[in-house]
Amino acid sequence: MTTLPITEMPKDLSEQRSNRPRLGYLDGIRALAALFILFDHAFRQVEFDKNASALAPWIAKSFDFLNYGTTLVVVFIVLSGFCLMLPVANTPDRKPRGGWKEYFFRRAKRILPPYYAALLMSLILIFLTPGLQEPTGRAWDTAVPALSPYPIVAHLFLFHDFTARCFTSIDPPMWSIAIEWHIYLLFPVLLFTWRKLGILMVVPVGMFLGYLPHRLSHGLLDFAPFHYIGLFTVGMVACWISFSNALGAARLRASVPWLWVTALLVPQSIFAITHRFGFLSRLRFTDYVPALGTGSLLIYCTVASHWDTNRNSYLVRLLEAPWIVSIGQFSYSLYLIHYPLQALVYLGLFRFVPSPELRLCIMWFLCCPIIVGLANYFHLIFEKPFMSASAKQVHTNHS
Repeated sequence: MTTLPITEMPKDLSEQRSNRPRLGYLDGIRALAALFILFDHAFRQVEFDKNASALAPWIAKSFDFLNYGTTLVVVFIVLSGFCLMLPVANTPDRKPRGGWKEYFFRRAKRILPPYYAALLMSLILIFLTPGLQEPTGRAWDTAVPALSPYPIVAHLFLFHDFTARCFTSIDPPMWSIAIEWHIYLLFPVLLFTWRKLGILMVVPVGMFLGYLPHRLSHGLLDFAPFHYIGLFTVGMVACWISFSNALGAARLRASVPWLWVTALLVPQSIFAITHRFGFLSRLRFTDYVPALGTGSLLIYCTVASHWDTNRNSYLVRLLEAPWIVSIGQFSYSLYLIHYPLQALVYLGLFRFVPSPELRLCIMWFLCCPIIVGLANYFHLIFEKPFMSASAKQVHTNHS
């Protein structure tokens, strides 16, 4: 790969902005992560049903890797840190455009309308479907109780990540929205750290902030992954390396073989995800391995698509395939609405389809594509109208 010499790096990214290709690989990575989670949750609907016969052992074993789908949320968090850092990577004051008031308004406008629409949709589905209102020995049980005041209020004010009772209620994947919302509130602290202590101190400060809830609650909040604050900072640093005009960032872009680093971190990530390491696993610190892999991948894709004069990376071409990018553009909506719809479909399948293998095929090859289509319409109605012009070009949600 041929990269620009450090001395030829532009003084301001705006000089090349008109010639810079759209960062489609961000949508590509986001889409693949969202699809993995979609098929993971469809698999869980069948595998974790205590009322039905189990899947054939060879099928359950072959697709056991899907049970680690929650780790893909790590990818979303790192992407979020990367995207939020984009507008400030080269600003002299290292503050978001328009000040903090406008920053919080943009975040709320971007995240909350589709979130509240999905929340209302979930509550209506649960209200109209008695089979979704009580525990029945299925994967959906983590979502109940849903219609009592406490979980509804907790979700309305996005504090359900602070209470185990409501953490996965109503729409289980929504736990990560609350976590990320609180990370957005801490973003000013992380940028202040960058201004005062340097970019390399952002990650340890993020790790410390993520550890505080465990320490202050004496472990009572360990059900919630507050360590995502540290993972978010990995994305911030990856963006700084990718786009900053600072000499240190330019040297790292030019000298480190980021594709090889990513490739080396893949098996390490798999090992960290599938093995337990006592205290490190309990506080989910092992998630930093796939987070570093994601950050390295983002840097490689940026170097290959922005700084490489040849721009012939097959990996970037794959991630920027039109159908993948199109799904990535509404991956946040897909993430928000898929789980209640899957539970509703599975409730009907359980009654009329006795074979667990056939139920799984229907969930994967019929239900999932339909949900992807519905998510696109949901995006057009409840998400896209609230996106700014810049957000439509480079998505900044975690999904």
